Amino acid sequence: MSRPSWPSVPRPVFRTCGVLGALGVGALLTFTACSSGSDGVSVDDAWGRPTAGGTNVAAFYGVITNDSDVQERLVSAASSRCDVTQIHLSTLVDGVMSMAEADRDVLVMDPGESLVLEPGGLHLMCMGLDAALVVGETADATLTFETAGEVDVAVEVEQR
Repeated sequence: MSRPSWPSVPRPVFRTCGVLGALGVGALLTFTACSSGSDGVSVDDAWGRPTAGGTNVAAFYGVITNDSDVQERLVSAASSRCDVTQIHLSTLVDGVMSMAEADRDVLVMDPGESLVLEPGGLHLMCMGLDAALVVGETADATLTFETAGEVDVAVEVEQR
């Protein structure tokens, strides 16, 4: 199955790592361990911004790779630190940045492909954060895939 074409929306970048961007949500979150699902999905080099005082949202970024021999789709994400965790896509149209939940067709990885979650593109949006994310602490994230199921990831808050 091929990916749909989105002429007005840039597709996620594959096999590259991004740099943390602005969403006004603080320093840096890193998924420290490479986490692998039983069916060949791995998460590497993930990061995001911890919150500034009074902010109850954060964004998580990283590289998700389909190491299996079948097509895979990221279905959902969750964190015990967030009331709601969604997979968002930021787009820039006519000089205006907007953000919305990502269409499920963007979240497909063919065998060997990676989804790069990065500022200005795909990211996990943590809303209703239970407390500020502080450098040195660890948070959790669970990614759910269509075939591989759940992949748990330890998230370490750090300043880069």
